Amino acid sequence: MPPRAASAVVGVGLGLVGVLATQPTAYGQPALTHARRAAGLALLARAVVPTSWLLNGLSLPEPAPEFVRLNRIAYRPFCLALAVGLLTDGP
Repeated sequence: MPPRAASAVVGVGLGLVGVLATQPTAYGQPALTHARRAAGLALLARAVVPTSWLLNGLSLPEPAPEFVRLNRIAYRPFCLALAVGLLTDGP
């Protein structure tokens, strides 16, 4: 499994995405709209790009089998759901 620091970075990042997802975008806040779209595109990439490409691109070691299983059944679908929500809401 990833080290605690990496897990904390992911947790904080997803927390920020949650804040973005709860902010209204229909009131002319272009910076917020751009941030939502950027977060949505990053999460979409995380959901659809093969894990081996992501790990190689980030120079990370081969993941443990438990992470691979959790990635397939939980992390990728969660990222995809968040991406769809961020990319389909707002102007």
